[in-house]
Order: sequence, then C-alpha cells, then structure tokens
Amino acid sequence: MMINVKKTTAGASVSLPYPLRDDFRIALPSAKWNPERKTWELGSQDMRQLDGWLEKIEASGLLEELALFKEAELSARDLEQLQISFGRIELQIMSEQSHVRRSEEPKARAVALRVALEARRLELAAAIAAREVSEAARQRAREDIEAPTVPIVT
Repeated sequence: MMINVKKTTAGASVSLPYPLRDDFRIALPSAKWNPERKTWELGSQDMRQLDGWLEKIEASGLLEELALFKEAELSARDLEQLQISFGRIELQIMSEQSHVRRSEEPKARAVALRVALEARRLELAAAIAAREVSEAARQRAREDIEAPTVPIVT
C-alpha cells in the first residue's frame, strides 16, 4: 500500500498503511483522524514535518517491506483458496467417476449375462440333439423288437 497525500485548502489529507500509524502519530501529533474519509487531516503548518516524515519513511524501505508482506499475505490467501478449490474439484471428479462406474456395472453385467445365456443355449441345443439321438436309438430298438421274426428253416 502506498501513502497518499492530497493537498487541501487547509493543508493535506493523508491515507497510509495501518502499520505506519503509530510512527505517523509520533511525527505529526497535531494530525486529526477523519473517520468519514478514513484519512489523517493536517494543517498547512504541518507540511514541512510531513515532507520530512515522508522522506524518512521512503529512505527506510518500510513501504517496500510492507508491499512484500502484503503480497505474501495475498499469496497465502490465494494458496488457501486454491487448496479449497482443488479439494472441491477432487470431490467432483470422484463423484463423476463413481457415476461412471455405476453406469458401467449394469453394462458389464448385461454382457456377462449375454455370454452366459449363449453358453446355456449351446448346452440346450446339445442336450436336445442328444435326446433326439437317444430317442432315435430307442425307436430303432423298439422297431427291432416289434419286427416280425422270420422263421428259421432247418
């Protein structure tokens, strides 16, 4: 965050990062807080002190340090948000995979049943063929028994 100084007819209006507030108050004790604008109001007699304080703050590197801290803070928040989003997406993927498995299970069962049904049809056809062979053999045997016997001449 930057320090914003707006010149006013009475002096200046200053907005600054909260961590600099105490140092600002020590350097410029006559500054008054304006809660509506959320700025510090200074009279024209404080301008030289303000300039000196601004030079001191800029030379100290505090603004750059605060900017880096703010960036790191945002990065931590961004990371947390990304982790939450990642978790949600992971749950959605698992849910979708579960739906796919549930929809594929009946298909797999249907294929297995079709294969089993075809095998049973083949068994049935073989059993019918065996029965027909057996009935034909039984019929021939019955016909042999019932056939008139030819007398044997000696």
